[in-house]
Amino acid sequence: MSMLSTFASQVGNLRVNFVSTDSIRIHIEETTSREFKLAVDLSNTSFRKDFGRISPVVILPDSVELTGPKNIIKSLPDSIVLPLDQKKIDKNFREQIEVIIPNSEFIKRNPPVAEVIFEVGNMIEMTKWVKLKNDALNWGTEFESDSIQAVFKLAQRDGEAFAVSKISAELDLSIVKKGETRLLIPHIEELPRWIELIHIDSVKVKRY
Repeated sequence: MSMLSTFASQVGNLRVNFVSTDSIRIHIEETTSREFKLAVDLSNTSFRKDFGRISPVVILPDSVELTGPKNIIKSLPDSIVLPLDQKKIDKNFREQIEVIIPNSEFIKRNPPVAEVIFEVGNMIEMTKWVKLKNDALNWGTEFESDSIQAVFKLAQRDGEAFAVSKISAELDLSIVKKGETRLLIPHIEELPRWIELIHIDSVKVKRY
């Protein structure tokens, strides 16, 4: 029996002239699973005045297994970034953050959240004399001082040890041509972890 006659027999006195049909297209894609490393974006995170992060960031677990359409899974980056949008933090941080990914309605996350942990402590600014290295000083080149001052931001607990530590800096003298006098910004080597350079004095360099 045709669709037209079937509908006509069920609608009483109404006359059915034709039946409009359509089609449904279904895309079936292979499902796959893959493990991704987790990372944290701290760019939108801020601390209260005189506070800052004083430890590495720990993520538990440090990876997530994603299961979904193969094409979507393959298009994802090697690591999944957890967004951390916290303001004016002034104490040790430990919170569960949701693993957010594009097209999440098609993807199963295991686990769907991860715990982010780091220590927060009092910060101080410290001014310190930094020795300039002149091992590679070219003949005919001189600078006005062998040490300069720099300002650092660091955890208060590390202040005493940092105050007596020795820090050195280098100058890129290759950019100074004969007959020039230039102001150069020194580069500090091997700055200890969790210590941030706030300001460093420039150095006047003269080449004959």
